[in-house]
Amino acid sequence: MTLAKSRTRRRRWLTGLSLMLASMLVLAACSDDAADVSPVEDANEGNAEPEDVAEGGEIRIAMGALPPVLDPVQYNTPPNNFVQDMLFSTLTKVNSTGDEVVIEPYLAESWEHVDDLVWEFYLQKGLEFPNGEPLDAEAVVWSTEFVLDPDSNKAMASRINTIEKIEAVDETTVRITTTDADPLLPSRMGALAIMPPGDFKKRGEEEFLSDPIGTGPFAVEEFVPGQRLVVVPNEHSAGPTPNLDSMEFEVIPESGSRISALRAGDVDVVHRLPTEQIESVEGDGYQVVGQVESGTYNLTMVQEDGPLADPQVRRALQYAIDRETINDRILAGLGETASQLVNPGFTGYCEDIEPLPYDPERAREMLADAGYPDGFEVDMQASRGFLVNDDTLAEAVAGYLTEVGVKVNLDIMEYGPFLDAFYDPAQRTGLYAWRVSANPFLDADLSMSFWLSEDPVHRAPYSNKQYDDLFLEARQELDEDRRQELLCDATEVLLEDAPVLIMLHLPDVWAMTDEIANFQIEAYGVPVFHDVGLSQ
Repeated sequence: MTLAKSRTRRRRWLTGLSLMLASMLVLAACSDDAADVSPVEDANEGNAEPEDVAEGGEIRIAMGALPPVLDPVQYNTPPNNFVQDMLFSTLTKVNSTGDEVVIEPYLAESWEHVDDLVWEFYLQKGLEFPNGEPLDAEAVVWSTEFVLDPDSNKAMASRINTIEKIEAVDETTVRITTTDADPLLPSRMGALAIMPPGDFKKRGEEEFLSDPIGTGPFAVEEFVPGQRLVVVPNEHSAGPTPNLDSMEFEVIPESGSRISALRAGDVDVVHRLPTEQIESVEGDGYQVVGQVESGTYNLTMVQEDGPLADPQVRRALQYAIDRETINDRILAGLGETASQLVNPGFTGYCEDIEPLPYDPERAREMLADAGYPDGFEVDMQASRGFLVNDDTLAEAVAGYLTEVGVKVNLDIMEYGPFLDAFYDPAQRTGLYAWRVSANPFLDADLSMSFWLSEDPVHRAPYSNKQYDDLFLEARQELDEDRRQELLCDATEVLLEDAPVLIMLHLPDVWAMTDEIANFQIEAYGVPVFHDVGLSQ
């Protein structure tokens, strides 16, 4: 077997924005009338055909944040997974730029489902890392075992933790045995970067991740944590060759400064363009492209004690948020209100589940019934520069909760401390605003796994045996219809227990000069940087 298709469909935008937004910071007083907006151009409709792209050239990209280290097996949401796609290669490739998600060969030329528990992957021959190490079955085995080792403490372990054993049959054959049947294994292996074991061991993890080598389309030329990343074409790429001679990613946390840098000609591309700036930036002649992300903006809202330990309180807060108005007024209507942790059309999305209505009176009544007629006080953490309009979204949530009597002490955090809180619940407050991911295989498996008891990544203080049983049964179910049914049953349990306040599917907005060509974005939020170039 070499190709696999998901029944996932893409969510895209089609035309130009035509209306400036109303004020975003007026929260409780927002009108119920929807803003009359239309979406920006879908990135994958193409801002130039591939044959119109010149070879060579340099571009500069302004980012709200970059990962603190170039670790391909720790983070898997934009902009962190830019690193993996650019610098490293994987056994398979999840291609989601078309109308269907297709699992394509990459390091593995093909693969075979030997029986319910065993898969074999057949590698390209003669591959080498830039230091001359062979990229063979042993390198794949080492990379996989390194990630699965609890002492490595890598988040990517949760993506591949159905693997019980991996072995090198010969130089180019890898055999994987799973704990139970796992229909997603070829997709999962598209999330695991293959690293050079000899170089990693010789230099040590810290030094390797500050200047890593891999077989992705690009290689690192310069990396200054928190400031800049410069990449150039990788002579040892196991896949495509980039069009550009170099790309420089510069961190500019404040969105207004990113836009100013674009207008001044200091950068060519801007990530996380605030939606209220779209009309102005388009009016100045810049391209604005984007899509609805394959993830969900949500808030962890569960604690071991205090008000948020009570499911009745957590359910009450679900009704306190006006998701439609936030989308219309803060996101220009370019996002989607969310009813569950995955987007419409993704495997595991449940058609019968609707977003909860905005009902502040019901929220107040439920809080009173739970013993909090006068509300309570809670701390909340959120990011700046990680998600589109993320600080403003957090202010909106805090404003709506205040309206039902919950006083929110909001802490807008820079990216490094924000990530630390994600991975360490001891640093996390009662409310924590983040983006749960469906990357890269656009299936409910990943986003729902965060709520398993003793999840090793997010480690929320939440446990529900009924949820665990349903989800784990779904994970090994080979019948697609039955698996969908189990995932929906598990989702119903999660919504009833409400450890997470599900909000919105966010837009991902980029702005760029008219010289940028062939800027396409995978459904999981990563631009296909090796295809990007300058117009001829």
